[in-house]
Amino acid sequence: MERLTGKDLFGRKPKIKKNVSKKMIESGISLIISSLQRKNIGSEIIDVTVGPTVIVYKLSIPVGILAKTIINLIESDLYEEKARAYLTNQPFVFVEIPHKVKKILNLNKFLGLKISSKNIVMPIGKDSFNKTVTYNFEKQGNLLISGVAGTGKTAFMHSMTTYLINTYSEDVLELYLLTANWYNEFEVFKSSNKCHLSNNKEQSYETLKNLLKVKEERLKILNENNVYSINEFNNKYKDKIPSIIVFFEEFYECIREYNDCESVIRELLRYSRFCGIYFIFSSASHMIREIKSSLFSLFNNKISFILMDEVDSIKMLGGNYTKFYTRAGEFFYNSSSNLNPVRVLSPIIDCKEIDEIIKTKRD
Repeated sequence: MERLTGKDLFGRKPKIKKNVSKKMIESGISLIISSLQRKNIGSEIIDVTVGPTVIVYKLSIPVGILAKTIINLIESDLYEEKARAYLTNQPFVFVEIPHKVKKILNLNKFLGLKISSKNIVMPIGKDSFNKTVTYNFEKQGNLLISGVAGTGKTAFMHSMTTYLINTYSEDVLELYLLTANWYNEFEVFKSSNKCHLSNNKEQSYETLKNLLKVKEERLKILNENNVYSINEFNNKYKDKIPSIIVFFEEFYECIREYNDCESVIRELLRYSRFCGIYFIFSSASHMIREIKSSLFSLFNNKISFILMDEVDSIKMLGGNYTKFYTRAGEFFYNSSSNLNPVRVLSPIIDCKEIDEIIKTKRD
């Protein structure tokens, strides 16, 4: 957890200020205007937002100027400031410049959050505009998480597991926590009556095969009752079938160990969300390039903590994002519903708080 309290990936302590100052904001404005003036581009900064880790500047696009021209110019000129420029579905260019103010987002801020949805939904953090980013499992499907060690993958999965335990009852949601790591990072959840833990590669592999049987049984139920999904079945009939969410840490190590594991996972991921079974898999960055395209394409959405190089970045985010600054606990979220990957600061929770929540729910 040390990295989440102010150290960067290499253990260096940045100089931290308590609040983003007017001077920081004006410095960014000056840099952007100087860059634009160098090419006689008359864009105006029409709005500024201070996010958890970056300051976001909203720029107009002058008539006759391509947005791509502005983006390339700013990213080139402000490379040392680790600036990122991009388009959204709005006719503006947005520029993110990291600030040096330490922000920690605690999961407690989300535990009482009421999300209006009949589906299983969890908050995954705050974006650069301080808006809560949510993940709707039925609509968005399976999620792949990547990043180098110590950047926040495990802390993120701990937070999401805790949120789901706290929010949904056993008759609505079952949780499976799998690992192929040498050490089970999900051990902290062993006392929860809502979680099924697998402690090593062998147990995780057997659990996957059992889940494949569960999926086949659910598909049979859908066919027999002429319904499209488990959600539709639950809306139609009194006897409800709970959703299942499977967290699997370092899943690719399991694929390396067992010859047919990849085909089992591929079969599980296909049409899984119609069966009410959803997967959140994590892998170290250097493993990403080893994942075959036929398997990789079955993950609808991707989360990238710090990536190793351009190859990993292109595969996870669809472009060269390795130069963009991220702090430990911060990631880029690549969703099929977004034009560009969204920068998100994820919530964290410590083991003592997890124990208290599990005890409260169990009692």
